[in-house]
Amino acid sequence: MKKKAFTLVELLVVIAIIGVLIALLLPAVQAAREAARCSQCTNHLKQIGLAMHNYHLATDSFPAGQSMIGTVRYYSTLLMLTPFYEYQNIFDQANTSPYFSQDPNPGSGTNISPWNTIIPTLLCPSDPNTRISGGRNSYAVCVGDWADRSIANRPDNPNATNFPNQRGIFVLGQQWNNVSSVPDGLSNTVAFAERCVGENNTSSSLNIKGGVATSVTDAVSGINNDAKTTLEAVFPNICKAKAVTDKKEYISGVVVQPYLGLRWADGRLQSAFSTLLPPPPTVQAVTLLVVAV
Repeated sequence: MKKKAFTLVELLVVIAIIGVLIALLLPAVQAAREAARCSQCTNHLKQIGLAMHNYHLATDSFPAGQSMIGTVRYYSTLLMLTPFYEYQNIFDQANTSPYFSQDPNPGSGTNISPWNTIIPTLLCPSDPNTRISGGRNSYAVCVGDWADRSIANRPDNPNATNFPNQRGIFVLGQQWNNVSSVPDGLSNTVAFAERCVGENNTSSSLNIKGGVATSVTDAVSGINNDAKTTLEAVFPNICKAKAVTDKKEYISGVVVQPYLGLRWADGRLQSAFSTLLPPPPTVQAVTLLVVAV
């Protein structure tokens, strides 16, 4: 009596069919996971937007791009909004010793607990650089089209005659705008955006992704003049010419600092961007907007 069994050819055919099915299934699974991540990322932005409106309801203004706690004026909008997206404990910690009046930089000293806190609401699940430990943020606040990078030139000084920026919802200086301060209306004005997080290294990489060009001094007239009465001229096309967008790199010779999104509580470049150029067609090009800040 003959025993029934698979032949080698039949076995190979079955294995081949299973391999084809797996090959077809994996992209679908990956697409489903990415769709879930996209939905989660959108929800994070929605939470931050709701926090912004709740802050306005509580204080009759939006937070400044940089606020002062104690004697330090670098605290970010994202930090000021923490009580409104369920992180009141972080805000309370920032207002107590030894963090009170401390530079909100995770690398500034040993007492860095609040600045190094990982807040899932501020992280895009699709960006691998957000999975590295530290106080990172995928979302940045728009500070309008103000080019001056110095906090010294801020519009809260009563002696200043020229205020560089009156059009952004958030301003690098201590300026608290409200709904009536937004001439185009909230639905037509950029408040937040997603941005790639930098690699936090000192390599010679020219990647636009997560990096900011710090050597484009010719794009802003009088960039080293921090007088409060100075209104600086901006040349966005000079910024644009420093990048090769199809390669996603800056041109050779540009100094690139890959530190965007590494200090969520810091109201300087790490958590802000400006709209000196029109809205870009790709996410990576968003970093071009920061070149002249």
